[in-house]
Amino acid sequence: MKLTTLLPNQVISCLLFALLMNFLEEKIMNDPIVAEIREHRMNILESYDWDFRKMSRDVMKRQFESGHKVVRFEKRTPQQGAAPNAYARSGHS
Repeated sequence: MKLTTLLPNQVISCLLFALLMNFLEEKIMNDPIVAEIREHRMNILESYDWDFRKMSRDVMKRQFESGHKVVRFEKRTPQQGAAPNAYARSGHS
């Protein structure tokens, strides 16, 4: 869509959105915490020869061997005032 076909308020909205996205991208890209997390992620993947499935299998194996119960299967009742589950099948929460 060309800027010339937009109404003046739409042009301003588009420009403000672009400025905001540029600002946020710069903040995230230059954030030292994000950089450290990315470095650790790369080191972990490299230790598994860049094979995500291999890493996933190892994580599941270690989880199983730990003996800790990770997933709860019992039915939970929704909290009072909580939003409904948007991903549940119709009629389920």
